[in-house]
Amino acid sequence: MARKKDPDRFREQSAETDSPSVRDDAITPSDTSEPPIAEQADLNQPLDSITAAPTAIPVNPVADAGHHLEDRLSRLETTLLHLQQIEQRLLDLQNVPMAIPAPVPPTAIASSPSPTAPNTLLSNAASWIGAGVGLLPSIIARGDPVASRAPFSLTETIAELRSINRMFVDPRYSLSWLGRITPPLLLLAFIFSSYVVPFASVPVVGWLIEKLGQIIIGFGLFKVLGYEARRYREKAPDLPPSLRL
Repeated sequence: MARKKDPDRFREQSAETDSPSVRDDAITPSDTSEPPIAEQADLNQPLDSITAAPTAIPVNPVADAGHHLEDRLSRLETTLLHLQQIEQRLLDLQNVPMAIPAPVPPTAIASSPSPTAPNTLLSNAASWIGAGVGLLPSIIARGDPVASRAPFSLTETIAELRSINRMFVDPRYSLSWLGRITPPLLLLAFIFSSYVVPFASVPVVGWLIEKLGQIIIGFGLFKVLGYEARRYREKAPDLPPSLRL
């Protein structure tokens, strides 16, 4: 009998478990491991507050400094390269021989007025200067008529004598040491030629030797004075045209 009652009890227990009341009682909140949905999140809370805020990515200061240092080194290398190129260009310019421009003929200067002349007065002055430069060679080739005179002519001798007189009385002219010392000594030697000229005391021919000595002393005195006179005629600014050289 006991074995026959066991299947009936099993059917009753299975029927009790299949009923809704038993299933509702069997599943209780205390038996679950997860919290209720109401406890996990509030449904009225905004979506932006629920989403997590983005976290800032940490920057490595060593990598940033290395990047800046690399940039500065690249710019420094570029600058050094430019300096080397400039130095090479300067060396090339120094090694290249410079061509000397040909001088412009005076006629071209006189005929072509300067395009940058500010007014007519300057252009006229430039043309006059060019004309004067063009006439200089002809004047130099023709020469001065006073300078072309013969050096041993009577007119030149008189001009030298006049210059000798003027150079001794002109306070602005300074005599050279040759003109200061030699003429007085030669003048004394001319006056006392009988004591200076050798063999002047020999009888019969002594007077002839003395006269010959006086001629030589006088010629030397005239040459020294003539040299000083020519020097005076070249340097004196206010001489008449007949005395200038």
